[in-house]
Amino acid sequence: MRTLAERIVQETLQAADPAQAVEAAWPADLGDGPITLIAYGKASVAMASAAIERLGDRIKRGVVVGVPERVAGFQPGVAGIRVLPADHPLPTERNLAAAHAIEALAGQTPADGTVLVLISGGGSAQITAPAGRLTLEDIRLTTDAMLRAGATIDELNAVRKHSDRLKGGRLAAALAPARVVGLVVSDVMGDRLDVVSSGLTAPDPSTYTDAIAAIGRTGAGVADRVLEHLRAGEHGEHPETPKPGDGVFDHVQHHVIANNAIAVDAARRALESAGYRVETRTGVVGEANAVGRALGQAVAGAEPGIAMVWGGETTVDVGSETGIGGRNQELALAAAAVLTGIDGAGVMSIGTDGVDG
Repeated sequence: MRTLAERIVQETLQAADPAQAVEAAWPADLGDGPITLIAYGKASVAMASAAIERLGDRIKRGVVVGVPERVAGFQPGVAGIRVLPADHPLPTERNLAAAHAIEALAGQTPADGTVLVLISGGGSAQITAPAGRLTLEDIRLTTDAMLRAGATIDELNAVRKHSDRLKGGRLAAALAPARVVGLVVSDVMGDRLDVVSSGLTAPDPSTYTDAIAAIGRTGAGVADRVLEHLRAGEHGEHPETPKPGDGVFDHVQHHVIANNAIAVDAARRALESAGYRVETRTGVVGEANAVGRALGQAVAGAEPGIAMVWGGETTVDVGSETGIGGRNQELALAAAAVLTGIDGAGVMSIGTDGVDG
């Protein structure tokens, strides 16, 4: 069973491979002129490598922001591309530098230029440009508090988008009127472009009021200055993020090239080829512990020859605890507790966010 599980993992991750996704979904309408390249998120290096392979010297300027261990050995082979490390999930000075580099690049982009933006999960932390009087420490404290409180990605990113100079469509505003083509590896249920990496180039339907409500729902002890900033924005003292229908998006288009559904389908196909009857469920959310117990109970009650593939995004309310681990580990342990003593049953929990995968 372990051998089978490892095979399923590999086939699932291969289907969600970001470089292959870029190649398979390559946009046919990039023309033949010069390109500005912006890549961020946990899968940025793989996506950028595939794009550079396609475009070569057509890329005249660019910034690739990625996981430190991935960018360390990355050689783009094209002059004019800066490669910068950034941390996750809590931003550091490196993340500020990455945001500043992208801001500067936006200022250099010609009005009639074309910008290829490669987007994957994790960009919310990697690209950090605190708005107004906010500081890096304010953003760190707020992010940590909301993560520990088990905030959903929608809740956390509503706060991030209204505390930052680039998130929530503001990068699109900085690039306008240049043409922007975004290729998106989605780590968000429903593939909401405003939520994936806090939607730097997407319209933002959320408001300052929504951000304040998200803090209230989670009970997170965010930095005082962040709450003050959000309240000031609610009272009209800071501009709102650009909304759907705003003219800054007239020349922006996005293509979702990989998502959770693709991974679920790959796991299903692999299990069917191994002779299982497969039941799938998508859009799974909730505490990893509770979801793990529910999955374990479903497996325990299943007939022989049945396999279940669940796809979604769980959360963990860490509270004041310390240590290492993550939602996949917690889910697997919760399921294992239910399945103890049951022969022929197993559970695996994997991530496809560009680091785990």
